[in-house]
Amino acid sequence: MMNEAIARNPQIQSMRYSLSSRFQAVLLGAALGEILGTQCQVMQSQQPQVKQPSQWTSLSRWGFSDSTLANRIAIAPAWGRVAVQLIKGLIRGGGGETSWINEVLDVLEIPFEQSNREPNSERNSSEQDEGSPLPDFPQIDAGLAIAALPIALFFHADPHQLEQELQQADKVWRHRPELSDGVLAISYALSLALREQLDPTQLIAEIVEELELNRDRPTTTDPSAPSNSANFVEQLRFTQSLNQTSLDRATAQIRDQLSKSQTGLDALTIAIAFHCFLNTPEDFCLSVIRAAQLHRNPQTTCLTAALSGAYNGISSIPLSWRSALSRGSSEHSPLNHLWGVATEAELQQLSDQLLAAWSGAYDLVHLLNYPGQTFAIAAPKVIRPH
Repeated sequence: MMNEAIARNPQIQSMRYSLSSRFQAVLLGAALGEILGTQCQVMQSQQPQVKQPSQWTSLSRWGFSDSTLANRIAIAPAWGRVAVQLIKGLIRGGGGETSWINEVLDVLEIPFEQSNREPNSERNSSEQDEGSPLPDFPQIDAGLAIAALPIALFFHADPHQLEQELQQADKVWRHRPELSDGVLAISYALSLALREQLDPTQLIAEIVEELELNRDRPTTTDPSAPSNSANFVEQLRFTQSLNQTSLDRATAQIRDQLSKSQTGLDALTIAIAFHCFLNTPEDFCLSVIRAAQLHRNPQTTCLTAALSGAYNGISSIPLSWRSALSRGSSEHSPLNHLWGVATEAELQQLSDQLLAAWSGAYDLVHLLNYPGQTFAIAAPKVIRPH
């Protein structure tokens, strides 16, 4: 009976890493990736005379070399902090309580259109007819994909529901349509990895197919809003063409593309993250370091690390990188500065609590009140030992 059940459920057969391991790796990997990218970016901008190391093995030591560097990092905005706030909201509300994008805009202190307007209000209808200005969200960029990581984790088991949750950001998509495809692509890839269905050789083709299907489906977005362009798909295919290219040549081509893509930088930032992950899908360290080499952008390294973490689990993250988080005081650590959590243990506790909320744990208040306790959490309807 057990073997028949396993044969009917390929997810049980191929479970290389537990969901707990993958959840933790997505969040911790993303935090480490953002720290590495931010520190490399800051060191390069503030110390231009310091030559960036050419060897991949030395780049991580260079990026994590000075934990006090966090004091010189300007948060504008700190997407990791936004993600942490969303995690806490999902834990408390169990998902679906409020629109996640409203929470994001609230954390960023960006005014947003109230979703509970009276439909028959003359004032509201006249404002819409006259095309009253709405916020164009200049603070929102490719980092929104980082903020959406908790949404991808929480709704990973149901891609259709995940897509519906992402569509709640229609107030952003109508002003930043180029971001819609990128955020959906990252979330879709994470969903595949968490369900043990991500095939690196087919991922780009599956994402392109999913995006094309998504364009054909009716959405809640304003019909008068501009439609999503093919910009992200073009950038995705461009970076895919670099898979057989040397690092130096790929770097030159990407920097040339960056100089030409002033209106598509966010799409390219996310596409580069896919390229870096898929270039070495089984090696977390090389993927993230390649991202730091190709594009000194914290969002690129963060998203690369999230993708690789979901695919390879927590054990793939180098211990030397994790130990760098504990150097010096937690108050001034880059992790606290960028993500608003004092230690790796605190981030892992949030990850486990998010997994517990997803699996339907009964007493989430108890989890929040006693974060130091260890709980056994299993996915629902999955055969497991007693």
